[in-house]
Amino acid sequence: MDTQSSREEQLAQVVHELTSTLRTQARERWKGVRTAQRRQGSREVWRFRVKGANLERFLHVPHRAITLGSDAAEVLMEQLGSEKWLDRLQVGPEKAFVLSPRGRLQPMRKA
Repeated sequence: MDTQSSREEQLAQVVHELTSTLRTQARERWKGVRTAQRRQGSREVWRFRVKGANLERFLHVPHRAITLGSDAAEVLMEQLGSEKWLDRLQVGPEKAFVLSPRGRLQPMRKA
């Protein structure tokens, strides 16, 4: 039980760090962006909404893509940066992306 609790705490910490960094980077790019984060099943989802620009984009990160190491948030941000996540969210035409466990940013497929 302690192991599961510890993993949940680590996941929560990484998600908190990611949320902070994603918000900062999005605010640098899009003026007036509003962000929201939620857990959706086995993934974390961030929504970016720019008022007046009719821009609403989503970033999905499955829990298995979040490596729970000492620098997991940094590793994920490096992966997102190398995949040019902000550029791809801004340009479209895709409105949602998912980060694969191998660090690749792929368009979200509709179920």
